[in-house]
Amino acid sequence: MNSGENKLDSKGWGIDVSNGLHVLLMRLDRDYGKISLWVTENGVEFPDINSKIKK
Repeated sequence: MNSGENKLDSKGWGIDVSNGLHVLLMRLDRDYGKISLWVTENGVEFPDINSKIKK
């Protein structure tokens, strides 16, 4: 997938495949040095295929 494609997750939200997070993290490093930082959410929702398996 490239950044020119218009992909959506299962909720219809756009999937951003740009390098925006990388650029932000590099700027934080440049401006503040080696700080402690936690990225707590950086994902996308897709259906759980395992829940669709009949037992």
